Amino acid sequence: MKLLDHHALIKAAETNAFETLLALGSDVPDDTPAIMELKKFETVIVLAEHAKGLCAIADLAIPLCAPAEQDATVVNADGLVQRCTPMGRVKGRAAPAWKILGDVAAMMDRELRYPGAAAVFNALATEVPFFAGMSHAAIPATGAWGSGITPPERKRLCTSR
Repeated sequence: MKLLDHHALIKAAETNAFETLLALGSDVPDDTPAIMELKKFETVIVLAEHAKGLCAIADLAIPLCAPAEQDATVVNADGLVQRCTPMGRVKGRAAPAWKILGDVAAMMDRELRYPGAAAVFNALATEVPFFAGMSHAAIPATGAWGSGITPPERKRLCTSR
């Protein structure tokens, strides 16, 4: 399995380097020329929160939980790692990406089983230097800065008199 950025993905589609595309998210505008290139994959599977973008060409679209519906970790543009907790129950058949990908891997006789989002994050922290030394449970409510990140200077928007 290879992870590709969008440029490499388009090149893979042009050269028939892969037969199947498994996309996490569908955030490609419906009218993007890239959509036409991605149609060249024999099979397109999309895990998405909404039926838009890549879902238009998907052979299989699997409903993905929205961030507000799952235990998750996000990184903002400044490099602040934050934990998110579900705001409500998931309706329908949507599931978190870690669960869906684990089920797909099992169908392919591959090992990719995690009991939850915390286990995924902790595994990521052992492999990706940006998350080095972090654990899911230890991320404070205010977030934690990724390895090597200098927190930006905070500006006061208002002052008291």
